[in-house]
Amino acid sequence: MLWAIAVNDGLLLGLLVLVLLVSTGSAVAGFGRDDQTRLVRVERKLDMILAQLGVEFVDPASPASLSAESKAIYERTGSKIAAIKQHRAETGIGLKKAKAAIDGYIESISQ
Repeated sequence: MLWAIAVNDGLLLGLLVLVLLVSTGSAVAGFGRDDQTRLVRVERKLDMILAQLGVEFVDPASPASLSAESKAIYERTGSKIAAIKQHRAETGIGLKKAKAAIDGYIESISQ
């Protein structure tokens, strides 16, 4: 009797995992060609709005986006890690992009 309950629980758990995997996979696979086309249109519209307002978009992963504080931290301490932490705190970008921005800044001042 105990074995039957364990088997039923295992089957139920397996079925639940299968449903979650299928639903997650379909959500990722659901980003199709139409969605990509729509995304391109939205990006173009945003670019036009920014241009109309006179706002220039600066990619947070570029060295040009570094704040004076992030630059000062690196120049004062020489610590890339502290500068990366500051840049991430200000922009919310990931570690890889923040590191690329700081590395680009260091390269630009080294030349």
